[in-house]
Parts: sequence; C-alpha cells; structure tokens
Amino acid sequence: MRAVLIFAPLFLAACSEAPVPVVYQHDQCHRLKLVDAANGTSIRGAEDIASLPGGDLLISAYDRRMKDRDGKPPEGGVYYLSKRDLDRNEATVTPILTPREGGLRPHGIAAHAIDKETARVAVVNRAWVSSGDDRPSEEPEILTFAFRLPEREAGPVLALSDDRFCRANDLAFRDQDTLEVTIDRNACSGFASFYENVLRQEKGRILTLDLSDNAANVVGTLDSTLAFPNGIGTKSLSWEGTEEDQYVAVAETRGNRIRFYPFADDPEGRWDPVTLPGSPDNITVGKPGLILAALHPNLVTLALYRYDWPFFETAPSRIVKITGTQVLTLFDDPSGEVFSAASVAVHTFGKLVIGSVGDDGVLVWGVNRSTAQSCEG
Repeated sequence: MRAVLIFAPLFLAACSEAPVPVVYQHDQCHRLKLVDAANGTSIRGAEDIASLPGGDLLISAYDRRMKDRDGKPPEGGVYYLSKRDLDRNEATVTPILTPREGGLRPHGIAAHAIDKETARVAVVNRAWVSSGDDRPSEEPEILTFAFRLPEREAGPVLALSDDRFCRANDLAFRDQDTLEVTIDRNACSGFASFYENVLRQEKGRILTLDLSDNAANVVGTLDSTLAFPNGIGTKSLSWEGTEEDQYVAVAETRGNRIRFYPFADDPEGRWDPVTLPGSPDNITVGKPGLILAALHPNLVTLALYRYDWPFFETAPSRIVKITGTQVLTLFDDPSGEVFSAASVAVHTFGKLVIGSVGDDGVLVWGVNRSTAQSCEG
C-alpha cells in the first residue's frame, strides 16, 4: 500500500494530455529574458502580471523552485516592464520595491488606474519571520502603494496585516479604496490545511477590504464556499470606465471553473459558472469583459514540478480566453517544453504576454519578427 501511495502521483502525472487546437502556435512566440537591474540575475517565476495605464506592466516574480539559502527562504521582487521592451530578446527590469523586513516573496498583484499617470497597486507578500533557530515561517501581508508612471516609482508602501490573510493568494480592486482578496484555504497550515487540500473541501473565501483609512478593514465576505479560490479580477469603474456589467470574477483552481459575482443583483441569472479544460491560476479581465485564464492541465505534475522532484523539470501550460460562456484555447503546451506552468496571461499593446510559476522570463506573441527569436529556437 505504501508503494502505491508513493508511485500513484507519478503515474497520474505521466498521463499527459494530447494537444488541442490553438490560436497561438509555438513557433510564433518569443521568450523575453528578464534581468534584475539591481543585481544582474535572471528572473524566473514571473507568476503574476498587472497592466498599467498606457500598457506598461508590473510583474510579481518569485521562483518557488529555488532552494533555501543558509536556511533562509529565497526572495523575489516586483518589477516594471515597459511595453516597448516586449520586442526584445532580453530586458533589464527595475525593481520598484525596496528590501523589506521579512523579505519580498510577492504573490498576486493588482493595479487600478487613478488617472493616465497614476495607479494604485496592491501585492500579496508572503513575508517570513524568524523564531529562534527554527526555519522562518510565512506571515503574509498586503502591500499597497501609488505608482507614478512618469517617474516609474512607487510611493510610500502601506503594509496591511491580519490573521485572516494567512492564505491570501490574489487580489483585485473594485475601486480605488475597495479590494477583493482570495483566501485559498480555510486552514493556515499543518495537517488541517493538508486535509482540506486532499479532500478538496470547498472552504476558500473572498474577503472585501476597505482601504479608505489606510488600514486593513475587512468589511465583508463575498463567498466562503470555494474550491481553492486563486486568481481574481474585476470589470469595475476606473477613471475612464462605465457602470455597465460590473462584476468580480474568481478562478476556482480545484473546481476547474470561474465564478462571477455581479456588483448589482441580476434577476436574469446571467452569471452561471464557466467550466474550464484545466485548473485556473491567475485571470485577467479585459475592458470588453473578456477574460484570459492560465490553466494547469495536471495539478499533480504541477506540484511535482513546483517541489523540484526528479524527472519533473517541466509542467504543462494552457491559456484560454473566456467570452460569455465560450472558451477558446489560445496556447497549449502539454509537455511544458516550450514554457512550463504558465500562471498568468495579459494582452497589452497588441501583444499576448504570459508568465510562469518557475520558468525563465515571459513568453510574448505579436512581436517584431525581424528582431525577436522564436521561443522554440
């Protein structure tokens, strides 16, 4: 029985899926290597991306496959990437947050346009605290700040903490002062968390935060019966928005679906969940209401890749577009050889950009083919 428990995940992970028809072909993409301007290192694990007014990007990067160094968990960063660099083979990107006590291990990121030059940004940071000689433990916090595009600089950072943030995953703005945060599990850690995962219990939550007085005021729970809520996005009011069809969209990773929460009651019942061909990670809600979702076709393979098991150097990736109830596959990589464990996709400046849990840099479609090399090359 013990052998079965050990090798069953390996067997399930080996059952790869056949390719499906796609819009974006492997030979049409381009890998953009990202280099940290502060230390010259190559950036891996660009796992979430937020669009800024005008189309530039903020990237939340943390390589979860990196090993601890001297007992200390590795760190990542939040980086500014100009849309003008997307045609390049390599771009040096600027970290916009200074080192923090507890470290920078950014997770989900969101930006809300205040005007053409300013955005309010929020980041889930899985900071760590030391306790004697023990391995540091995670102590998640939410960082929020204003980002000025002309200076490409972050304003003063407000760090929000609450015991309920222990499993904070992703976030999205309803408006400048209202933030929705996914809490992917009810139990913070230990056996209870493991038990919740194995049994696929639907205990994840969405918390609504009021940031108007610069504090972490949890003012409501949008839902508390979700199967590992992960990515979240909103079609909401911004400096140039309208009031039509505003909603919150949430990816249920273990439910293989996206749920919708309209800002206003909808008597016609147009907000049924959309089932997806894989387990959704981060999602991006576009201005027309289109949603891009990064899917993990096989969660077992993802876990083995994430924890760097032998023989699992790649993990499959899939990107889909959701329009109403229609799901269209944009990119599919069942082997993960082109790009492993894709976790986010955004459209900007006529290009599709995807990031990953642990792969190198980002993939881009729609680049100038005279200067960019194919991602298969």
